[in-house]
Amino acid sequence: MSTVEPHDAARSLADIRQAQDAVVAAVAIPGWYWAAVALMTLVVGVAADDGRPAVVGGAVVSCVLFVGAATIALIFGLLRRPRIHHDLLGRDGALTIGVFVIAVVGSSLAIGFGLRTAGIGRPATVATAVTAAELVVGGPLVMRRLTRIMRSNSAGTSE
Repeated sequence: MSTVEPHDAARSLADIRQAQDAVVAAVAIPGWYWAAVALMTLVVGVAADDGRPAVVGGAVVSCVLFVGAATIALIFGLLRRPRIHHDLLGRDGALTIGVFVIAVVGSSLAIGFGLRTAGIGRPATVATAVTAAELVVGGPLVMRRLTRIMRSNSAGTSE
């Protein structure tokens, strides 16, 4: 029976950890995506406050096409990269994503309808500006948390 020297075992574990970190980094959503979605969200809000059907329709169609193209580019980029096992995000990752989505959508709707009810002008613009800020700031923060969760789960522990 052969024995493994401690330094060889440590080097092998470091190599495994480095490969795991590379996979986690490869599947992260880049910062440009959050900024692009934030900008298009704001465009729709400004258009909604404008109220002209052609402006609103043009903004919505532009948003759908732009965000759709950015998402497709991101997905196809991810498909060429390593895929992660569904357990890598785990319960904590799913909860992180769910809470973020609920917080962003819920705050946007609450702000928009609250401002509209109060008779304050440009409620959709204000609400989508808040949403844009939440996406630009919160998106990367969520990705950092998800990265920690995936690294933790790949090491056999859970956060």
